[in-house]
Amino acid sequence: INAREVAGGKATISTQVSHFAGNQAAPSVPSNVRVAPDSPRSLKISWDAVNGAVAYQVLKRKDGFENRRQPNGKREFIDGDQSTTGFRHVAFVAGNQLFYEDKGAVHEVFAPEGLNNLFDHSYVVRAIGVNSTGQLGFSDLSGSSKATQVEQDLTTQIDYALSNITFSNGVMSWDNKLINARGAFSTDKTVYGPIKFEVKNISNPTVTVKNADANGNTFIYNQTLPFGATSSAKRVEFNDPLAQMFTFDAKITGFAFAGSTTGSGSQTGDGSSDPPVTEYSIFTETLTGKLLAGEVTGTTGEPGVTYGDPAFRGITWEDIEVTTKSDSFFLEARLSSPTSVDLDFELRTTDGQILDDSAEFTANEYVSSAVQPNTTYILRVKGYANGPTDFQIIANQFLPFGSPNANAASGSGGSTTGGGTTGVISRLVRFTVNPLTKKVTAQILK
Repeated sequence: INAREVAGGKATISTQVSHFAGNQAAPSVPSNVRVAPDSPRSLKISWDAVNGAVAYQVLKRKDGFENRRQPNGKREFIDGDQSTTGFRHVAFVAGNQLFYEDKGAVHEVFAPEGLNNLFDHSYVVRAIGVNSTGQLGFSDLSGSSKATQVEQDLTTQIDYALSNITFSNGVMSWDNKLINARGAFSTDKTVYGPIKFEVKNISNPTVTVKNADANGNTFIYNQTLPFGATSSAKRVEFNDPLAQMFTFDAKITGFAFAGSTTGSGSQTGDGSSDPPVTEYSIFTETLTGKLLAGEVTGTTGEPGVTYGDPAFRGITWEDIEVTTKSDSFFLEARLSSPTSVDLDFELRTTDGQILDDSAEFTANEYVSSAVQPNTTYILRVKGYANGPTDFQIIANQFLPFGSPNANAASGSGGSTTGGGTTGVISRLVRFTVNPLTKKVTAQILK
């Protein structure tokens, strides 16, 4: 309810809803919410059925973001709400489905990317039902649930694959792979990273570990090993200046699934509020122009070939310039004509980007967009099913309340500017359409 369009390159986001939406009768809160690994890269969230639920919503929150927004890492935003639980929407599921598998984000049309960490989010579920008024009601959030993990000594569960063994310049080294041969001590046999290979008890005092990742003696495998899987190779090097035989012991530790906390009870969502009272100041101006004819190919369903052609400006199309004030953040424009059957309308940047377009089956069209201050924009009027016609545009620039650039907000007063053609005597225009060369030419008949 507090969301706002992009201004200054940032959108104002909100997860508050209105009192009307928030106070609708709703089903009971889901209970017995549980989270467990469904694969090494996904989680299964399950819950008990709720009477009257036609759907459920699953939400999650990253650890450390309680009562605040989690940055999306893509673009900056402004928070429009005074408070938030930090829970983010994951999915809606049908009322007859009592679980959901979170496989991670889906970007564009690609497959889910998987979850990099199964143990750093809490999940909640709420039920959705239809009440007697026909409105949807959303329950409060369930209690939180998350998968937990524990670090285990997995020395007896891991096997090794050694290869590319070399000795050169006093350094003994090889490629060391770990194999999850017997699984973690858990219902889930996956060993979750980081997995630590710790060197202990080197038998020869002249031998030392050369390239450990931590503590001078520990190699870290930052990956997860499903049951039976083999890790990538890690180069293990020892300083052995006297080229002597030696032994060492190794301890392997990794993380295992340790069960799920159970979501019971309830907690409030992001709340409801009244729509904010927003006051704007407005600069309004009236712009006028004329067109002699409509696009000749428009009546055949083909794309307009004359639009944008300088030879047809003022004949089948016209561009009207609007320059925004120093504090403008939004522009809307309404096109009308007392003499035309059908016109189309576009809001463009000066480099040709179309910000909004309107192509209703009348001459009354509307375009709008967030804009930058002190910037020129183009309002393009396109003839369609019309002869000689006059048109009028009411352009309103939205400004902060109390702006010194404002004039009468009713639309009266403002100045008439832009590139509208004025004082043109109506004449006939003869179009020549050549389907072989795919060219259209026009000549004003005197």
